[in-house]
Amino acid sequence: MTGSGKASAGASVKVLLAGIYDTNTLSLAPQVLKAYAEQFDYALPVAVDTREYSLFRHSARDIAAELNDQGADVIGLSVYIWNYSLILELVPLLQGRVMLGGPQVTSIERQLLERMPNVELIVTGEGELVFVELLRAFCGEIPLHTVPGITTPLFQNPPPAALDLSTLPLMYGDMLDRHPGLSWISFQASRGCPFGCRYCCWGGSRKLRLSPLASVLAELEAILRHESITSIYFCDSDILLDQERALAILEFIIARRPGLDVRFEFNAEHLSDPILECIERLPAMEINFGLQTVNPAALENIGRKFRRGIFEANFAKAADRFGERITMDLIYGLPGDDYAGFKASMDYALSLGTVRRILTNPLLVLPGSEFHKNAESYGFKLRGPDSFVVDSCATFSGEDMESARKLSFWVAVFFFNTALRDALLAVAQRQDRKVSDVLLAFVDTLPEDFVPARHPDMVPGAREDFARRNAALGAIIGRYPELVELFRARLGDGELLDCYEDKFTEQFRKVQGFISRDENGSA
Repeated sequence: MTGSGKASAGASVKVLLAGIYDTNTLSLAPQVLKAYAEQFDYALPVAVDTREYSLFRHSARDIAAELNDQGADVIGLSVYIWNYSLILELVPLLQGRVMLGGPQVTSIERQLLERMPNVELIVTGEGELVFVELLRAFCGEIPLHTVPGITTPLFQNPPPAALDLSTLPLMYGDMLDRHPGLSWISFQASRGCPFGCRYCCWGGSRKLRLSPLASVLAELEAILRHESITSIYFCDSDILLDQERALAILEFIIARRPGLDVRFEFNAEHLSDPILECIERLPAMEINFGLQTVNPAALENIGRKFRRGIFEANFAKAADRFGERITMDLIYGLPGDDYAGFKASMDYALSLGTVRRILTNPLLVLPGSEFHKNAESYGFKLRGPDSFVVDSCATFSGEDMESARKLSFWVAVFFFNTALRDALLAVAQRQDRKVSDVLLAFVDTLPEDFVPARHPDMVPGAREDFARRNAALGAIIGRYPELVELFRARLGDGELLDCYEDKFTEQFRKVQGFISRDENGSA
């Protein structure tokens, strides 16, 4: 548990902002709210403090005990898909005034207030302008009902205008000085998204706003001074939308730390030769293609386009340069899709050649998204009253979902080892069959105790799903030599499997660490 605070002399109100996220990093929302508010004189009567917790290390009771012990007048929590269920447990244990914000409260403010009577208010949308007004209200300078962007049991106010990103202060230098030893950090160089994916709550007005490039580079300079930071995740919708700006950012990082692991989202159509040349000089960078689906009906329903020719041309350019650094994303449970459609998308991804990983996840119906607003028309059934994970929809049955999980699980298992992966691809080519058909036919011959009773999601959509995934993978990983020998005996390609012990991937090692963490109760 980590904390920081710059208490104002004689502060009359103490506000405590808590983030619940991953290990070895920070949740940005509490940090940016604190930094933004402390620019203004009217924040002086308020002591804004922050606390950071790990989703995997800390229980609701652990967090509540520490937060309650701080004696704060107001406790603020940022709600995301990954910590939603934990916050539902946490809030009833908290003492004093509680406020919630974050993307996963959008459009369900009333339901949350009814469910958690000790929550005083909920902030919808961007929080900086709302937060500074809340500080004035907490000090009695203005009435609470005049604050924009909040919902209480008595009223709901519309949000303020979008924040001018040039007014954000530089914060990473101070933040990382207060939290030394972090290994990775999220960074946002823009807000908003011009795309209209119906499963996403990100786009809003579909306008993209850019932070000043000078500020972005200054913040990156502060981050790169901290040697413990080995990875930066740009959580922008697509930093390649402005190519000149993206090149400036990447060149800046290359000049200072070419060994840094840099990750960002992008549309394959924006992957130009100059960008590829930059990525080539960042050897630790993973390059991810967000394919999601190639099913035309599913693409139409989610509001995405797939221009196969452009995608394949850019993929080929990337594959020539990067090979094992490429990953691919797919979603199952999409309306308009079914298991056959998902399987076809998987086989398409498998046909593209050398890919490090194919990441699959169930569709999430996120509050604030088009899918959430029109859930009934798509026939979405979720896993439970507190889940946003799709269990089925009008076209993708529950049985289809289990079949998609099974295929995803075994693709991931085979891709943990490049020798076993390549042997699978070679068998499919030799037999002129789909890779998925070869894989599933082999899986069906495995001893019963090899196969999970219910296959987990490989990219979990909720906190509780991580442990299920790790337990299922742990059972397989412990028997990997047996799996390899069964494949060798039944399908051949012995030469490709020679020395397979030296060909486990980085992701395999990471999963081993996750399993060890779960078994030992630590991160």
